[in-house]
Amino acid sequence: MTRQVRGWLNALWDPANPAPFVNAIVELSGIRHELDFFVDTGSDVTCIMPRDSLELLGAGLTATNFRGVNDATMIEGVGESGGYAVELEDAVLILVDEVGVEIRLEVPLWLAEPSPRDQAPGGNWSLPSIFGRDAIRRGDFELSYVNGTVTLIRPEDE
Repeated sequence: MTRQVRGWLNALWDPANPAPFVNAIVELSGIRHELDFFVDTGSDVTCIMPRDSLELLGAGLTATNFRGVNDATMIEGVGESGGYAVELEDAVLILVDEVGVEIRLEVPLWLAEPSPRDQAPGGNWSLPSIFGRDAIRRGDFELSYVNGTVTLIRPEDE
């Protein structure tokens, strides 16, 4: 038996070509935050974008050193020109299946550097967080534009 997580199609960028989204919980320091993630089969990693990271970290976002830590990495294709990201230590990504049972995913969560640093228009502030291949590949991903459905299918033993 498999576990299914339902998503939806969102006309965020183009009403004629809606994008797949899924809701997930990010647990950080014992606090849970529900976030909407763009399911991006072209992304290697799962990445929390500035708009959502502000909700997670508050003022701590501006104190985050995106370029001065050993594990900072450059990510391409995010926003207008890409940018740096750091791993969000101790964060857990959780999906909830169709019967309400939680599925804890063992993937690193990356935090994208805000560009620009303040919330000025442009840059990556308007972009949704990304549910990447590292989270997708532990199961199957089904997308049907005909039926208007988005489904993540996970093995029962996860």
